[in-house]
Amino acid sequence: DEDANVFTPVASQGVGTPPAASFSFSDKLVAWMNANRRHVALVSDKGLWGMCGEDERSRWTAWGMEQVFPIMTLNRLTAFMVMGGKHLNGDGLELMRTILNMGGVALHNALLHQRSQLVAESFHRAEKLALAGQLAAAAAHEIRNPLTSIRSSVQFVLGRLAEGDRSKAILTDVLGEVDRINGVV
Repeated sequence: DEDANVFTPVASQGVGTPPAASFSFSDKLVAWMNANRRHVALVSDKGLWGMCGEDERSRWTAWGMEQVFPIMTLNRLTAFMVMGGKHLNGDGLELMRTILNMGGVALHNALLHQRSQLVAESFHRAEKLALAGQLAAAAAHEIRNPLTSIRSSVQFVLGRLAEGDRSKAILTDVLGEVDRINGVV
C-alpha cells in the first residue's frame, strides 16, 4: 500500500494461509533492504536479525523466513519475497536476483499502466463535465434571449397603461414570473 507505506502479503505458497502480518519502512529489516538493495539470509546475516525487535522477528518467523529478497523499482523497495526451506547461494542466488529484478520491472510497468488508466479516466470525466457545462451555457443563452424580448415587451405595454388599469397588475405578475424563470436559468 503506497499511501500507507505498508507491505501486506498478497500470495503464498507452501505456508498455507498467509499470516496476518504487515511490514513497513520503519521495520529494521525492510529499511535495511531498501537502503542496501540486497537480500537477507537469516543463516548468514545473524547481525541483521539481531537488530530487529521481538515484534518484528515474530512477524518474519510467522512466514518461516530463511531468506528475504527485495523487489526494487526505480531504486525503491516496492515488494519482497520471503523464502524458507531452501538456502540459495552462488548461481541459484544470482538467478533469483535476476528473476526478481525482472519482476520488479514488470511490477513497475503494471503500476504505470494502472496509473495511466486512472489519468485517462479522469481526463474523460473532465471532458464530459466540460461538455455538460457548454451545453448548459448554450441552453441558458437560448432561454434568456426570448425572456429578454418578453420582459422588454411587457415593460413597454406597462408604460402605456393608465394608472387605474386592471391589466397593469396582471402584467406586473408576468414580469415577476419572467424574472423568476431568468433566475432559475
